[in-house]
Amino acid sequence: MKVAIIPGDPLDAYYKKGNGGKIESYYNPDNIFSPGYILTPFHTQRRHYTNLEVIELNSILKFKKWISNNNVNILRSYSGIYPSLIAALCRSENNNLKWIASLHDVREEWIDPCVAFADVVICTSTAVQEAAIKQGINKSKTTIVPNWYPKEIFNNHGNHPPPDIISELKQSKAFIILHVGRYSDEKNISRNLQALKYLSDDCHLISIGAGDKTSAIQHAIKLGVKDRFHALDSLEQLDLVKYYRSCDCFCTPSLTEGFGNIFIEAAACGCAIVAPRIEPVSNFFTDRSSALLCNPYSSTDIAQAISDIKNNPELLSHLQQTSPKAAACYTKEIVQKIEANVYVNTHQSYEQTSKNLTLIEQAKIYYKLHRKQLRWSLKQLFF
Repeated sequence: MKVAIIPGDPLDAYYKKGNGGKIESYYNPDNIFSPGYILTPFHTQRRHYTNLEVIELNSILKFKKWISNNNVNILRSYSGIYPSLIAALCRSENNNLKWIASLHDVREEWIDPCVAFADVVICTSTAVQEAAIKQGINKSKTTIVPNWYPKEIFNNHGNHPPPDIISELKQSKAFIILHVGRYSDEKNISRNLQALKYLSDDCHLISIGAGDKTSAIQHAIKLGVKDRFHALDSLEQLDLVKYYRSCDCFCTPSLTEGFGNIFIEAAACGCAIVAPRIEPVSNFFTDRSSALLCNPYSSTDIAQAISDIKNNPELLSHLQQTSPKAAACYTKEIVQKIEANVYVNTHQSYEQTSKNLTLIEQAKIYYKLHRKQLRWSLKQLFF
């Protein structure tokens, strides 16, 4: 089995986020490849890993040639947009290639129609699977492989001194609500701020995420809660875990999630969680047992759930004790065995069956009709 991978992000971005150590385990589940190859259009500082080699390719032609010359028989694209566009162009002209596409987002614009021509479509959740089917992808091609979390970080119950900001707030008996997620509409910080307005003055909201915080801060000023809102930039996991473990309540009322890593991380740390009643997040928890579920479109409902936790010490303690059970089946060891089996099964089908030439012809017709659009979509990467 010779596998090549097209990542959805520049590898250097993982190091900027403090997740560089995850690259090998993320792209080589259960060390199934020896070696595997990461094919990327982006420049990257580090090229060699124990069982992965990084190859920089700056044109579609070079992708096609490298895959053909190196006898790759399985190609995996991480993301339903440009990595899948590249994979589809390579797949449509190579009868000896199996294509596994990975989808992580429920938004229509993140699932290109070309994914319908993949041999296997990995979805991170049933919500993503349903979005894929709506985009014309045959359900029989799809399989669920959830995301995983590193338990060595989040299940570590050693000494995690609270961050300075939380220590200072705790001195004034503040109740700390933690929101984690990029500053975007999907993560719904605006309704969390509105909920903060309905809560007592000892409640403080700490928000951690990437992106421009300006809009959130301005909204807090407009609502009159600026003094109780603390907007921070994104943090490395080793620092983030300190916030999970020292907050009183975790609440990110997302409007959409492809999986919802932050909820699993918070659960692994034993947070009392307020979670949105949306799939797949609501599938992780049992309402009022391992979390409180709320309507993410209702700031009053969010505020009521937070208030229930704040005003009921027994409920808070119960949620802290039971939430880790929700994360137990999403450890790296469990999920990577599921993912490794996808590769094994795909390789076995490659050896046992001939290519579906009808599918390949369909793909060729699709790309002939959409060549201009595809080239335009990809030129930002290569030109």
